[in-house]
Amino acid sequence: MRKIGAAMLDRGYDVEFWQCSSDNDSLDGVLIPAISCGVIDGTPPHNTDPKYPGAVEEIFDLGLNWDRALLKARRQEIISLTDEISGLFKAAYEKLAEAGAIIETQVEENKAKVDQPLLRQIAAELTESIYHSCRPVSRHLFSTAVTPKGMLSFCESLAGLAANRWYLFGPRGCGKERLLEALAAEAEQRGHFAEVYHPALLPEQIELLLLPDLDTVIVDSGETAPAYAVAADHLVDCGKFCPASATEQDTSHALVEEAAELIARAKAMHDKLEQYY
Repeated sequence: MRKIGAAMLDRGYDVEFWQCSSDNDSLDGVLIPAISCGVIDGTPPHNTDPKYPGAVEEIFDLGLNWDRALLKARRQEIISLTDEISGLFKAAYEKLAEAGAIIETQVEENKAKVDQPLLRQIAAELTESIYHSCRPVSRHLFSTAVTPKGMLSFCESLAGLAANRWYLFGPRGCGKERLLEALAAEAEQRGHFAEVYHPALLPEQIELLLLPDLDTVIVDSGETAPAYAVAADHLVDCGKFCPASATEQDTSHALVEEAAELIARAKAMHDKLEQYY
């Protein structure tokens, strides 16, 4: 897939490389939008069957190339590794679910304290500063993932795609999330193409809104302004919507790190499993 993507880049096409979260140095697919063509990994855990086999999609069964005698000789090792990998992923997802629940609790606690009139005022000001008019389309993707190397974020590189950058920062639940939701809805209402990026732990929330036709990006940069922001960038302190309060110890980061360690162990075993194949 990587060679196909590189070959199409050499031919002058824009290519999307879809990263694999359980092995962020690997790919789950490549897409060449201009010719409506893509190649994806259809094997577990993201089994994908063609909708119109033969008529539209093609199946390439690389299993035709394997050495069955060699794999049968390694039957027990393959079964053992596969089952252990599944167990590690199950444990990792349990920790990520726990971390997500902690973050959701923090968001809900702060929502009740938000200065709603001030939030609406800032939303209106941002709307008028950013939008004009165009066509109503949106596309939803992920901007972060929990990988064997820890939490991986593409927010900085995505922000670099636009000249006009707005960074929203402040504690969880202070209003950043609702500002981004309102701006995404307004983009569609006003007919702007939008790429809507979601965080790995709370996929129903928005982390980054990219508006290519306006050369604009709006980013939830966390509790503080990003270190990579430059003088021309717009910084919006959303902490002023919500009074500061003492909070319990945030253990979500530790849980995410533990989950990443489990995923890293699963990847090491998967690498060993791949050697058999």
